[in-house]
This record gives sequence, structure tokens and C-alpha cells, in this order.
Amino acid sequence: MKLMLLLCALIPAAVSASPEWIVIGTDAKVQITERGLEKAAPGQDLTVFIDVAEDELKLNMHFLAMPNSLFGPPSNLAVTPDQKLAIIANSVKWVGEEGAWESAPETHLHLVDLESGKPKKLGTVETKAQPSGISISRDGKRLLVANRADRSVSLFSIDGESLKMLDTLVIDGEAAAVTFAPDGKAALVTKFAEHHVALLRIVEDKLVYDAKQDIPVGLWPYNVKITPDGKVAIVCNTGNNGLPDGHCDTLSVIGLSTKEPHVASTVSVGDGPEGLAISPDGKYVAVPLLNGSADMFKDEWFYHPHGEVVLYELKGTGLTERSRVKTGAFPEGISFSADGSRLFVANLADGNLSTFSVNKGRLASEGEPLRIPVPGKPGSMGSAQP
Repeated sequence: MKLMLLLCALIPAAVSASPEWIVIGTDAKVQITERGLEKAAPGQDLTVFIDVAEDELKLNMHFLAMPNSLFGPPSNLAVTPDQKLAIIANSVKWVGEEGAWESAPETHLHLVDLESGKPKKLGTVETKAQPSGISISRDGKRLLVANRADRSVSLFSIDGESLKMLDTLVIDGEAAAVTFAPDGKAALVTKFAEHHVALLRIVEDKLVYDAKQDIPVGLWPYNVKITPDGKVAIVCNTGNNGLPDGHCDTLSVIGLSTKEPHVASTVSVGDGPEGLAISPDGKYVAVPLLNGSADMFKDEWFYHPHGEVVLYELKGTGLTERSRVKTGAFPEGISFSADGSRLFVANLADGNLSTFSVNKGRLASEGEPLRIPVPGKPGSMGSAQP
């Protein structure tokens, strides 16, 4: 019976009157094996579009052939607040030939129309080298792109199905992820190799940056999000250049209400925090942990057959752990539903999603977490949730 339910989840259902889209990027070019990362020929990547507005056992899935990459943080996808447009950054492209493939920085943003209820490719827009993280303003009119290889951030306007680059600013650091403040007048950018977070101002569609305001956080910060009230930011510090190593890594909590934004507290979360989600009401923070859960780590002391997801309650600038549960292997992408009642986690190594209900700070599912298969290896996840 359970297998039948899982198979039904892959059959397109009737389109909801008010779709709620989650977008998942999969990478078929890289396989994580006991021998390490093995590279295959390009051309098989898929982007998965899921309408989660209805019951989780009736997820309405659509697929588009579109290049994507697991190289980079799981924050390269986003949906506009009106659920009409998806924007997908492809960080790297494959160069070389069979048996000798290598990655090189890409410069493409892909646009997908969601308004009809059936995703449709619209085309691409150029940005700077290796777009790795994107953020859409809460009014849906502006887009920020963290260009990792270019060490810069680009600002675009969004007008219906069109993007226009307004400004690009060099921040002298590996810009890995970016997030708008709720008012759209400021943003934070993780500087991955520099172990800092940059504070940007947006003034008359120009980006303004003062390196003296860089905020020192933990080692190798990948992801960053700001709460809906704009008072706090959370930063995931991966600790080992983006790979698990068995040691506990940290979350930095940045207070944004004071004159000078600063790290107000630091929490030890576990091994390999990459993905990050804040609930729509701002009460909870969810972080998946890689936990050494991939075949390439089977001979290491820190190997585990499963990942974890941790749910924290946020009060002021303090995080209190409320729930810690197992996920599939190598979880990276993560997103809350729009009402905050469900949490979706993309398990890269297993090629599936874990889904959990969220109730008063607890993550739960009936028996084992429901695992919904997706084609390919899901390395990133995005939605209209900031």
C-alpha cells in the first residue's frame, strides 16, 4: 500500500486553483560513489516543479530538462511571491570530453513561467560568473544574484517575465548565498572562503558596500536567511570547505536591530549544515545536516547511513533545539510550506524527498518519514518563501 502511495505521488494530479510551487534542481553529471565524485557526460539534468498546495500524497510534479549543478549551495532557485515565475541559476557548466569532464563557471539564469500551472521555459538571462545563490525581494520586483567566481553581487529588476540587470558590485569574496532584507533596502551575502558576511545597501537601484561592515562568522559560511521581521539573520557555517568531516559545525545568529549588525550568538548544530529555512512566521529555523551520509565517506569514522534535520525555536537572538530527526542520505535543499505546517527536505544521495509535519516545534511523520522519489539527485530547493 505504501509503495502504491509513493508511485501515485509521481502521477500529475489536477492542478490546484492556487498552486504553491517548490522547485528542485537535480544533477545527473556527478555521482557520489565509494570512489568519490565521478563525473559523467552532461545533458541529463532535470528541474523538478512540485505543487505542494494539496495533500503531500498527491503532489503534482512536472519536469523540465535544464542544466543544474550540485556544486554550490542549495540556494540557487527561487519563485516569485505571486507564484508566476521561477528563476534558476546554473552555477557551472561541463567542459572537456568523455572521461575528462571538468566544471567551469557558467553565467546563466533560467526563467520558467509557472502561471499556467504547467511550467514552461522562457529563456535565459546573462549574469556574472558562477551564480550560486539568488534572492527575490518580498514585493517580487527585484532579484539579487551572488556570483561566486566573479566575487560580486548583481541586482536585477523583475517585470513580469523579464529581467534587467541594474547593477553589479564586487565584494572581494566568494559570494555564495544572498538574502534580501524584508524592506528590500538591504541584503546579506556570505563570503565563503573569507568566513565573513557582507552587508549591502540598495539605494536607488544601486548596490552600496562598505567592507568595514563585514561580519565575521564561523568557518566556510554557505547559506544565510533573514527572518520575516528583519530583526535576525541565520548563517550556516559548513566548517570544512563544504564537506562533512565529523566535527560539529555552527550557526551564527546575527542581530540586525542594533546600529551595527553583529553576531549575537553561536550555536553548535552538527556536521555539515548547508540548507537553511526559516518558517513563514519567523518562529522556527530548520537546518539539514549532511552527517557524513554518502558512499564516498563509508570508510571514514564519521560515516552515517542517514542525514538529519534539526528544528530550532527562535526567540530574540537565541536558538533552542526543539526537534532532531533522521532524513535520507546527504540532505541539502529544504523548504517550509507557505503555512509553515510542513517541511520538505531533498536527500541528494538517495534521490528523494523527506516530508515532515511541523506542530508546535516538533517534526513528525507517520512511522518512518515519507520518502517521495524524484528523478536524479536533488541538490537544491527553492520556493516563494524568502
